[in-house]
Amino acid sequence: MGKRVRILCVAVFVIFTVFGCGACVWAQGIKMAASDWPVWQLVVGMNEQGSLGNFDLAYEKYAVTIDGFSKGKFDVTFMTIYDFIATQRDNPNGVIIAVQDFSNGGDGIVLRPEMSSASSLKGRAIGLPTEAVSLYLMHMYLARNKMSLDDIKLVDIPGEFVSKAYVSNRALSGIAGWNPNLSEAIAAGGKPVVTSADFPENIFDCVVVNRESLQKDRAVYVQFLKDWFKAVNDPLVTQAAARKLNVTVTDLQSWLGDANIYRDAGGSLAMFGRLKTVASEIQSFYSVKPVSITGGASGIFGIKPLDIDSLFDDSLLKEIVPAPAGLITVPVTQGAGKLPQGNESTQ
Repeated sequence: MGKRVRILCVAVFVIFTVFGCGACVWAQGIKMAASDWPVWQLVVGMNEQGSLGNFDLAYEKYAVTIDGFSKGKFDVTFMTIYDFIATQRDNPNGVIIAVQDFSNGGDGIVLRPEMSSASSLKGRAIGLPTEAVSLYLMHMYLARNKMSLDDIKLVDIPGEFVSKAYVSNRALSGIAGWNPNLSEAIAAGGKPVVTSADFPENIFDCVVVNRESLQKDRAVYVQFLKDWFKAVNDPLVTQAAARKLNVTVTDLQSWLGDANIYRDAGGSLAMFGRLKTVASEIQSFYSVKPVSITGGASGIFGIKPLDIDSLFDDSLLKEIVPAPAGLITVPVTQGAGKLPQGNESTQ
């Protein structure tokens, strides 16, 4: 969960003051988008260190990166497996080439002090971004307590505003969101009742690439993954990101501690089996719309089956994982191994 009251202010400052109202382009080439999840902010440090290569980097709100990728505005971005499945149900244009981390405390649920248990939420209003992974965290929390999303009233609130809604709207019995957007609610007396650390290996963060871009520029993405795994182990990258984002290194390191980061290609590759299992569970979750879901979020529910295997390409990781001693590997050449295509979704 968030550690300091000023974290929310820092996040707002970063998005609107440092980067302005539009995208910031710092390099030249393939279009990449990153947002304010701490792990993804390391890409800012990579850019400052000159290790992003042929990428135009845009720093945006998370919802903008999701929408932009879905519409083809960005060639590569970073999102949770939950949100990726949502984008692919109508327009299967992407593929996951690596898993970066799983949230290990960075997502959470904050309730009013008088809410003594999950059962006390029955019929109550909970604020969260209904089109983001916070909804799935709330689902897992309620299911663990033998309840469902239909037992509560969902109120759609953008992730960056959940704390302010908690403070200003007493009708909300709680909120769900992610760091650093929960701190203000906690400072106002909110009670953290569960975090993603209570559901390990369920909220995965991934590198997501447009299929056509991957086929065209495979070597560039292989190099990016090599540079990424160097970056997550390089304190100078963290320091560079903190400087660019106008936050302290201590704060950024603290936020990074709320994620279980895979620090080499082998660790990322080993999680693809679990990742596919979670993808299937998420697809099952999407099959039935919760009663109080309205608006744009309604569109992600309903039976639109995907070929789960087609959403993943682990060949880039396999190419860069060190071979066991004594073995000779043959690198994948440009254009080899046609990417699997996603099935057309049907209602």
